Amino acid sequence: MLHAMESRWRYPIAILLGLGVGIWIGAAIATLYLIVRFGEDLGGFDIFELWLLNLSDPRIKANPAVEHTAWLITALPALLLAATGATSVHRGSLTDYDDAHFQSRPELRRNRMSASLSQNGFLFGKLGSPASRAPFVSATPDRFPHAMMIAPTGRGKGVGFVLPNLLHFQGSAVILDVKGENFEKTSIHRQKALNNQVWYFSPYDYVQPEGKNGPVLTRTHRFNPLQRIADLPSPEQQYTAVNTMADLFLIVESVNAQSFFQAGRSLFVASCLYAIETGKPTIGEALRIMTGGGNKKEFYKRAAMQTANPEVAEIFLSMADEVDKILDSYVSVIRGAGLELWLDPAVDRATQASVATSSAAFFSAVDRTCFNSVRGDLATSTPSSARRASSSRSSESDAEGAGAFARRPCSSSGARRPRHSCKSRIRSRRTA
Repeated sequence: MLHAMESRWRYPIAILLGLGVGIWIGAAIATLYLIVRFGEDLGGFDIFELWLLNLSDPRIKANPAVEHTAWLITALPALLLAATGATSVHRGSLTDYDDAHFQSRPELRRNRMSASLSQNGFLFGKLGSPASRAPFVSATPDRFPHAMMIAPTGRGKGVGFVLPNLLHFQGSAVILDVKGENFEKTSIHRQKALNNQVWYFSPYDYVQPEGKNGPVLTRTHRFNPLQRIADLPSPEQQYTAVNTMADLFLIVESVNAQSFFQAGRSLFVASCLYAIETGKPTIGEALRIMTGGGNKKEFYKRAAMQTANPEVAEIFLSMADEVDKILDSYVSVIRGAGLELWLDPAVDRATQASVATSSAAFFSAVDRTCFNSVRGDLATSTPSSARRASSSRSSESDAEGAGAFARRPCSSSGARRPRHSCKSRIRSRRTA
């Protein structure tokens, strides 16, 4: 109990308890010594009638050596137990973070976390004023590959860490760019100075909204996650790949929905494989197959008869035998696990196609940067129509490459290239 006390009062309390118990034990032993020394009967010993209560006994006063020995016998257990009590409650100096501390400059150098801008790696700070030539707090990716930064909104995470590292780090990067500002401020630099292939996935960045004398256009690359699975040579490989994608993609949070999730997941896998078989390998098409166009059971029976894949036919037939309410629950749970996003036409359109990429380009060691934006108000900050028209490539130019980059590790590009100004926005605008 005393060891768990946070207050330093645990030390005097433990010492006093040790002294009290030790004096009592020592006095009892000394009393037994005096009884034997004076030739009395040990049967008359009483634990509550200790020699300390009879210091005026003339026999004790008449023998100073005997009295001195009795005091020593009494003191030794008391001192021993007092020391034991103090050490038993000692646990060192504790802090909220144990013995963690900020590294000194020698420690940073010793741990290889102090470097100049010529070294590729995360930048965490500078050991001096911004204009000085002081080294940066930095480490190579193999030395310090992971970092987590936590701070409230508006405290400088973007301008203090994200933007500097996007302008400096030479390797590949995937950025959740909610506002689109990281793309606007760093993409041209990463493309020209760092020799990265840059992709921009933003389904809601409208260039030409519906009703503006033409088709709907958004400034985004397009990426179809089912396209590479559709390109696999056998239905068995496709089945395995879709299962893996479902494990990574579908997330159900409700504990009550877990019982419906596995069956619904099988329906999603069958729908994806049927969409691939019918020549429309998109997640949006798989969602439309799941909903069945109104009469799910009739649609599933018809699909089971038309498919050449026995696994797909078996899943559709088992679903067609389910009670309507149970079947609706399966579809509802899977839609809530991540598919409802594809009800949005903008997302469906941005994930309908990917341009084929050669194997040599797919496995190339070129660094890649993918900006993922989800905001729909970026059109207000985009360049003029004339500038958009100067785009040299369409949204489909490297879309599959962007997906490949997100799934495959890429090596560093090597030597550092001259830096370009980042004030202008990237000129290679993509239009889907």
